[in-house]
Amino acid sequence: MDYTIPEQPHYSVQCNNSEILNVNGKSHTFYFQKWEGSPEGSVTFDDNYSAETALMFNQDGATVETLMKAAELADNDETFTASSNKITKLSDGTFVRVYESMGHVWVEYSSDGVNWQLGNNHSPVNDITLNAKNPSIARDLNSTNALIVYQEGLNNNVYSIKAAFYRPSVDAILDTDILRTVTYKDYIDDAQPVIVRSNSRLMVVWSEKDPSSEWDVDGGLYYCLGERHVPPVSGNYMSWGTFAGPVTGTDENSSNPVVASSYITQVECVHLAWQQGNTAIKYSFTDPVQLSAGNVSWSSCETPSDGVGYTANRFPSMIVLEDEAPRLVWIGEKDNSGIAIRMLKSDIISCDNEIRVVLRGRPCSGGDPYTGYWNSTFFKFGGCVQDAKINRTYETPARYKFAWNDDPDDYKKYLTSLSFSTILYYQIYGEGIDLSDAETFNEIEAISLNTDSAPYEIECSATSLPPEKIQTVSASTGREGSIYTDNAQFWFAIADINIDGEMVTFSELDEFFTFSGLEGLNDNLESNVFAVNDNSELTFSIDYGTMDTATAAQTLADGKYVRFKAELIDATTDEILGVYDDITFNSSNYSNYKNEGYLLNTDGIGNREVKFRLVVEDNLGANYAMAQILAEEEIIAKSNITNISYQGDLKVETYDLSQNFPSPFNPETVIKYQIPEAGHVTIKVYDMLGREVATLVNETQKEGRYEIKFTAGRFASGVYTKVKINMVQLLHSD
Repeated sequence: MDYTIPEQPHYSVQCNNSEILNVNGKSHTFYFQKWEGSPEGSVTFDDNYSAETALMFNQDGATVETLMKAAELADNDETFTASSNKITKLSDGTFVRVYESMGHVWVEYSSDGVNWQLGNNHSPVNDITLNAKNPSIARDLNSTNALIVYQEGLNNNVYSIKAAFYRPSVDAILDTDILRTVTYKDYIDDAQPVIVRSNSRLMVVWSEKDPSSEWDVDGGLYYCLGERHVPPVSGNYMSWGTFAGPVTGTDENSSNPVVASSYITQVECVHLAWQQGNTAIKYSFTDPVQLSAGNVSWSSCETPSDGVGYTANRFPSMIVLEDEAPRLVWIGEKDNSGIAIRMLKSDIISCDNEIRVVLRGRPCSGGDPYTGYWNSTFFKFGGCVQDAKINRTYETPARYKFAWNDDPDDYKKYLTSLSFSTILYYQIYGEGIDLSDAETFNEIEAISLNTDSAPYEIECSATSLPPEKIQTVSASTGREGSIYTDNAQFWFAIADINIDGEMVTFSELDEFFTFSGLEGLNDNLESNVFAVNDNSELTFSIDYGTMDTATAAQTLADGKYVRFKAELIDATTDEILGVYDDITFNSSNYSNYKNEGYLLNTDGIGNREVKFRLVVEDNLGANYAMAQILAEEEIIAKSNITNISYQGDLKVETYDLSQNFPSPFNPETVIKYQIPEAGHVTIKVYDMLGREVATLVNETQKEGRYEIKFTAGRFASGVYTKVKINMVQLLHSD
């Protein structure tokens, strides 16, 4: 500092290295980080990173402030809303978490998940003279170390991707490496780096947009392959090769990458999922043989979100179990009412749209990822989901939990791999949600950020009720069928079935459930059996539509069609009692969305056991998927409630004899007719001279619709049918 300027006042400031302060009703130990002058440039410090320093005021009215940091507090309200992992539990039971606050990246550790210490000797993970953001953490296989990656700003126009090796037992960053320096993009861009260890290999993946001229592409996901040294080599715990990319199938629209491995010491394989644009979730993995040799070869890009029935699919989270089989969750959103889809998590959420967390698995044989396939069944949960995460245990077999946040002012919901039919909750509030991995099931920790007042408190599930006292959430259930091609998706769902105030459920499907073809789909679109009588109050909802009317119109050209309907059937006899929303999508009808609620008048149905089912048919040669839906509120937001007879579309108001089909025919045709009240029905077939040649029906029948098949192989051509119903004659010539 230049003390030779007489007109400038010189001072010295000093503060304690630590202070205990009360914030939000709780005592926190704050640690000195640096001095700052306000406004910027108004104060010159001899050493603004020392607790005692000389300073010089450069203008009147300048003030000096000290920047201090405590554990469990953050100032960034999106701390736990990213796809990347922020918390892990090491093999010795130590929890470690990372987050961004005050423009820096911080690490904390805890032996019990309740009492947290500000790590790295109370200093940022990054260079304190620089800004940093977007941290992610991973467990260092079966060790007591954590792997951290983050984005560090060298100045406004340059940033780097950095990896750090942290050991909480000595509370120190033992190794730091720069993997990539980006000189052509602003620090404000989010690279979203993530890190994983697979046996002896390390991998970091991040996003770059509009790369420099060294790449003949417009952007994508880039990666750097490293090696974990045990023991360290020349003091280095990690070494890294040259970064490469982009990953096969990625471009400038690829974002929110997540990486995972099975943590099996004999297998070298990294699994990668990401968000593609705003509409799809993509997936790839590295060839295990190539990765073992220190090379990277990515598999063909797959689309796990195909067939899910959502307009937008974003923010993936993924684990990989010991059989190299990933479990993937993401947030799916269906535009129900013209409300704009969120592009960023910070966007205002409209719950007029359906926004759920989606789970899908990819089983494989013998631990070989090349044998894997995505299950034909999706699992959907929640109703207005903002964030979702999944994480696993290291038991054999491994188990997992996935949690979601649908309201910062409400408890965080979660389910376990033990049951997809019971929603539980953690008694923590706030923005975002993250889950740790852990050795055993009940050790998985959930964290969120309580944003009621700044600085924001990090809340932990370990400080709430123990798992055995967590209460369940009352939930509605539904079942959805989906037909999809490369260009179009059609869906039809039935949900919120309620009989006399009791919810009707569907058979519970486990995570390995799959089916084959249209027949397999129809076999599994049924509710459980329930009892009705003439005085029952029976309600349910139906939802159907297509993702995009333009692509639907193209797909349905040339006589192609998709047909959906819901039926109420007798559980014993399979008699169809009612038909609802018998919808055919074709080139002239491809409505993009409809939802409907029904209140059925059951008068006349009698005492019987019944069930609902969806019936699907098409001639597209398409793919088929199914979804099990579970939500705390009603699943289908009904546009209106319609009171109808339990017969639905089967309710008959008039006598009618339809044109037989086919006509002309050889040798069979089907005759359809309906009667609005019970009576004696006679159907006879006559030849051209009026002579009776066959009696097809001669009995008393109830109100309803009927059809009868006539085979004319032994008769001469040229006949007509005459139907006699309660002395009313309907005559129709073919």
